[in-house]
Amino acid sequence: MKAYSLDLRQKIIETYESGGTTQRELAEQFHVSLNFIVTLIRRWRTDKTFEPKKRGAVMKPLLTPEILQFLDEQIKQECDLSLLQLVELVREKYNVSVSTKTMSRMLRRENLRYKKNVFTPASEIQKESKI
Repeated sequence: MKAYSLDLRQKIIETYESGGTTQRELAEQFHVSLNFIVTLIRRWRTDKTFEPKKRGAVMKPLLTPEILQFLDEQIKQECDLSLLQLVELVREKYNVSVSTKTMSRMLRRENLRYKKNVFTPASEIQKESKI
């Protein structure tokens, strides 16, 4: 859900500051929740701002361009590396621990191909030997 606009927030604060209106009445008047009014007024009193707080955390990617370049080179040298093997290579060389899911997502994003399975099931080996 998007944050309420700054002009709405400013109107609410101005109406509250002019006095004579309860927080419940403000919520009804501006068609917002009582919790929003309480939070907005508290933030106004403590920080003297009515701007919305920043949303979400900014996370740096674990696999840096340097690591991705290393992975690209490794995949070109050995095209049959599995995700687990790639994760281990990154852990050993760069001391960065990522999940196989993260590794898969990053490789897909970078259009790098990798081996999907660590081993071939016995049933597949038997089929190949019969042919």
